[in-house]
Amino acid sequence: TSASLDGQYILAVIRYDFKFAHSTLGTTSSRVLIIDRDLKVIDIEQREHRQISIKPGECEHDPEEIYSNVVSCVNALAQRHNLNNRHVQAIGITN
Repeated sequence: TSASLDGQYILAVIRYDFKFAHSTLGTTSSRVLIIDRDLKVIDIEQREHRQISIKPGECEHDPEEIYSNVVSCVNALAQRHNLNNRHVQAIGITN
């Protein structure tokens, strides 16, 4: 659903497989979260990326594809919630 948000928010860009206070994430995708001052997750957008097999048991990811996916996620959330740079208090990036 589309909603306009008031106030300041954190955008969290996350790429890895672990449990954290606000998300469970996989190595096959990048996610961007909107988090409010109370650390409540308002919305999540996700894009999967290709797994490039080097040899059995190893895999790589294309950094340009990851970047493009993150930008796409940010744009989708910004459009869905009518957000702009004035709404973003901080950006957290994990890998």
